[in-house]
Amino acid sequence: MIVQKKFTGREEPSVCYCEREYDLTPGAVFGPVVRDVYIVELCVEGYGSAIINGREFEVSPRKCYVLLPGDTVTHTADKRDPRRGIWFGVDSITMGRYLRRAGITSENPFAPDELFDELYGWAEKMLEYWEGESVGDSLLLTSCVYGFLGTLLKGENGFSSDEWVERVIGIMGARYNEPIDVSDIADAVGLERAYFSALFQKRVGTSPYKYLTSMRIRHACTLIKSGDFNVSQVALAVGLDPRNFSRLFKKETGMTPNEYKKLS
Repeated sequence: MIVQKKFTGREEPSVCYCEREYDLTPGAVFGPVVRDVYIVELCVEGYGSAIINGREFEVSPRKCYVLLPGDTVTHTADKRDPRRGIWFGVDSITMGRYLRRAGITSENPFAPDELFDELYGWAEKMLEYWEGESVGDSLLLTSCVYGFLGTLLKGENGFSSDEWVERVIGIMGARYNEPIDVSDIADAVGLERAYFSALFQKRVGTSPYKYLTSMRIRHACTLIKSGDFNVSQVALAVGLDPRNFSRLFKKETGMTPNEYKKLS
């Protein structure tokens, strides 16, 4: 397991990686890796796969996908025709909000295919400004991130106009550190639990329980890496029962909290 740290918790997006990917060894495997930043990959040619939190997604030409902070990811290049394209990393605590509005999650990492050309255009511009050293280049690089996000959110793509989903995710984000469950969230938006769960599953692609648990485990990873808390304290800090925490943590990350701590 590789743990890559770059996250600073800044509001304004900052590009921390930007590279062309044209020399992958056929059949190469990288990972599993856990990053603290958002990684965007755009495949122009070739094939491969990304295993995100244990679920495999096929990568093919004209595909753009996003890896979220805290995701456990293994990258694989096709044995005969490895993928080629551009990838970049962004450090920002606000990026997740825009990606959620575009319908992009760990369970649904791909951008709409019809937006590929425009998204790739922003990535090309990032490469240009990434190599610059002036303040202007830095500002233009940030503008490219907003251009990329703006492309994702324009029109009717995803569920960007679904205020109900935004409200639910906002409640989870504000109260994940409390011992709330799905029934509490359903009550907060005035819906019966079964109907609420079905509606959330349809909109987001995963159950509200799994989404909330994944959010809690991502925050738990940050606390564990800080080294300031023991396992029981981390569990309570993210709203989970210490008696079940290790089991849930291993199910989400593939390792126990203590194993994760040793890698940090």
